[in-house]
Amino acid sequence: MTSTRFALAVHVAALLAHAGPEPVTSETMAASVKTNPVVVRRVLGMLRERGIVESHRGTGGGWRLARAPETVGLDEIYRCTERGPALAVPRRAADPSCPVGRHIQQVLSSTFAEAEAALEARLARETVASLVHRVLPPGRQDAAGSGAPPRNNS
Repeated sequence: MTSTRFALAVHVAALLAHAGPEPVTSETMAASVKTNPVVVRRVLGMLRERGIVESHRGTGGGWRLARAPETVGLDEIYRCTERGPALAVPRRAADPSCPVGRHIQQVLSSTFAEAEAALEARLARETVASLVHRVLPPGRQDAAGSGAPPRNNS
């Protein structure tokens, strides 16, 4: 099964970076992602555990990045949202009497570990700030013309 937690987490981190110091509600983020606010809050909880986001309760409350977007690498978001490696070898041992089965898990484990390391290295070269810059280059604004996500204080 494919997980979309990482993509959702990057999306909300980009929204928060774009909003700057203004808190953004989980309802506003959920509307942007087109999912339920509960799903967004679960992912925000993962990000909060790692000190990437912080929440503020009460009137005018919501979520903000806890650190500068230039300091939040996508690899960090990946590691806190995805449980376990992206590629996994079956836990059940293959048939040891089979010439392929005898060695396939060891070879795949090594190959998959290298692929995971390459993925994380690529993600480490991208920050939330660089992603926002690519999504909204200077001068480009959203359809409403403000460039900021809509605010929802309810």
